Amino acid sequence: MASVAIVYAKALFLEARASGSLEQVAKDVQEFHDLVRGNIELQRIFGSLLFDGDLRQTLAEELSDKCKFSPLAKRFITLLARKNRSQDLDAILAAFHRLCDEDAGMLRGELWSAVDMPAGELEEIASSIGKRLGRRVQLTEQHDESLLGGFVARVGGKTFDSSLKTQLRSLKEACTAEF
Repeated sequence: MASVAIVYAKALFLEARASGSLEQVAKDVQEFHDLVRGNIELQRIFGSLLFDGDLRQTLAEELSDKCKFSPLAKRFITLLARKNRSQDLDAILAAFHRLCDEDAGMLRGELWSAVDMPAGELEEIASSIGKRLGRRVQLTEQHDESLLGGFVARVGGKTFDSSLKTQLRSLKEACTAEF
């Protein structure tokens, strides 16, 4: 399934980029995804082979028209419905977003801290990490009550540990190394 999702995501990405509609297509397909995930009846229809492909396609077209999706998003959503690939939309969207991020020179990561970061501090940390990596970075904040202070961030397979525990360990090693 993952390789199928990548194929669909890449096709959508290339077509959306060529037409200059990456943001709109991403928004429209995400909206369709959220609409289906939020409605049990739509989940049954789009997630089952019991319903005819023509029915799924017609419903996808009607939903796309009602939501005023872009023509490319409508064609893509309709294709997924006809091919019974709507259940793969989570993986397709994840792959699509990764391609968009890569194209924009963006890395996404997570930052763990014990408490909420003060306003602007998350962006400053993202900027600092981005300078070290040579790319723009966007961080999603998570809470980890096991941290006493500081933060731990993971971006692009790298870990940036500025937790109080690590800082105290480094200080201890520096003090014992001098003697």
